Amino acid sequence: MKEGKAGPGVVPGPAVRLALVPAVLAGILGLNLLARVSGLFDLPGAWLWGSAVVTIPVVLPVWLLLPTPWARFGTGRLLPLLVATSVILLPFVAVSAFGEYSPGSPGRRWFAVAVALFAVSVAEELLFRCFLLDLLHGRGSGAVPVLVSSALFAVVHLDNPHPDPVGIANIFLFGGVLGMLRIRGVGLAGLAMLHWLWNFFTGMIAGWNVSGIELPSLLRPVRPPFGVFGPESSLILTAALTASAAALALIDRAGRPGKGAAPEPIRKVEA
Repeated sequence: MKEGKAGPGVVPGPAVRLALVPAVLAGILGLNLLARVSGLFDLPGAWLWGSAVVTIPVVLPVWLLLPTPWARFGTGRLLPLLVATSVILLPFVAVSAFGEYSPGSPGRRWFAVAVALFAVSVAEELLFRCFLLDLLHGRGSGAVPVLVSSALFAVVHLDNPHPDPVGIANIFLFGGVLGMLRIRGVGLAGLAMLHWLWNFFTGMIAGWNVSGIELPSLLRPVRPPFGVFGPESSLILTAALTASAAALALIDRAGRPGKGAAPEPIRKVEA
């Protein structure tokens, strides 16, 4: 394995990998209980940043012990990341440009919420796209780990306010695109940045709900173009995510070394 990508070099067997799942869950639940007892979750904004506080310290060291064939930190390959970000976000930038807005009331906590939102993005990408993908990956393309992690990512969001079938399906697709990026060389920082940009623009700039959650925003739409679950429930997002996955597949195909055309027979040149 390449330096900087692998863990200590010992590939854990299936039994060890299986045991890591309840161990990590127990660690997260234990830290969650400790935070509640200590009063940490009584601090302002804990409803947002609390999940990151109990997830990152538990998952990060375990993930670093796992070997991985993919990038760990950093943005990694920029082209797939930029393509996916553009295809997903630009349609909603266009929607927001034609909307009618009134000034929001972000208050002094707006910047703090934006930072906390990034911490949540890091925690979710660390858990679902980094730890789970590396834990589930054995041999092959990584397609099965991406599907499993995306399904779990969608299930977690069922606990959000006002979930609906289209919204949960789009969250599954969003997880799939992020998983495709990971196995194409995009590291944790790049994944977290795309995740955060989506939440930040839709929830804290345009003023739409983010997976059912209202955030302090610079603007508020006079007539919200999406339902209470937010743009995650829109067919525009379905089309954007599908197009993004197709674009990533094309980039991957174009980057593979071709088999090459059969050489033409040497022709004799008559004098």
